Amino acid sequence: MPTQVDICNMALADIGNPAIAAISSDTKAANILKEKWQATVDAVLADADWSFALRWVALTLQGVLGDGALGPMAVYAYAYAKPVGFIRGVRMEDVESEFEEVGDQIHTDVDAAKIQYVRSMTDANKYPPLFVMCLAKRLASEICVPLNQDKQKAATLFDVYRLTLDQAKLANAKTQLRAKDETVDNSFLKARD
Repeated sequence: MPTQVDICNMALADIGNPAIAAISSDTKAANILKEKWQATVDAVLADADWSFALRWVALTLQGVLGDGALGPMAVYAYAYAKPVGFIRGVRMEDVESEFEEVGDQIHTDVDAAKIQYVRSMTDANKYPPLFVMCLAKRLASEICVPLNQDKQKAATLFDVYRLTLDQAKLANAKTQLRAKDETVDNSFLKARD
């Protein structure tokens, strides 16, 4: 798997800049990459339901309607704390249940709520190839202006990122469907036995 430096160098190559030896280097490129890295990773994670970053968790209750925890304009009955590393909620365990992200809370009418969410991932060694490709393109678009003052190229790279992301979403969805099909097949076979 590519390292953080490998991904950064892919982005630098996309904008026509020389590679860096280490993210800790005291160069303009390394400093900009350090500054942009985690925010860009989280932005790419937020743009899709990446299977490697999805997690289920039982939410921790912070308050109920009427106790002030939900605020004066509350629509839902329960307030839960967002899990550590929470980027974006995907769905509740009961798929028909609605929820709303409000600051550092998740509001819903579900008692004892469980949510599937996209979580922040800091270990670049765990990023799958399609995510790496998307991340490198998005990172290139983010660093192009500060390094090269080229807004046109940054816009073009962002368009390339969106196309790469669309391809990755399609491949990711196919993987998730295969996993669901295998689960259904396995449960059918077990029921047959």
